[in-house]
Amino acid sequence: MRDGRQQVEALVRRSPRAARFTVAQTYRVEDMMDVRLLAASATAGRARRARLQTVCVRFHVPAGGEGLRASLLRRLRARFPEATIADDAGHVEKVAGDGKSDGAESGAEALSFVATLPVQDPVSIFPWLRTFHPHAEILAGADGLRARMKEDLEEALRHYDG
Repeated sequence: MRDGRQQVEALVRRSPRAARFTVAQTYRVEDMMDVRLLAASATAGRARRARLQTVCVRFHVPAGGEGLRASLLRRLRARFPEATIADDAGHVEKVAGDGKSDGAESGAEALSFVATLPVQDPVSIFPWLRTFHPHAEILAGADGLRARMKEDLEEALRHYDG
């Protein structure tokens, strides 16, 4: 139950040929139609395949941007409560499931930071990462997420050229 509504979590394959893009999604029970249940052994095998992957993102914060840094951290913690955050001064902060950090907050000398985000499907956070431009830079991740972001930005730039 979430928000007073019954919900079910299901493993969904985005296309029949894309076994790597199997993701867990949540659906409201009252909106479901044409549901087929799988045997328990079939769902257990699929659940094992949906492992968490990590995506590393550097957030560039200009000098004097303490408010921006706080806003970025708030958004990260809301979406990824288990994210690990390391700033330029070397402080590492692991955010616990309750949203409270177990590391010290860094001072004003290190505003930029790197966040390691645990995700089941890196492509699913692609639109969310775009909302952080120009402050976010994908450092590493599965499925060529950095290269894909670069291609999309270059394509958008071509639309504005000419």
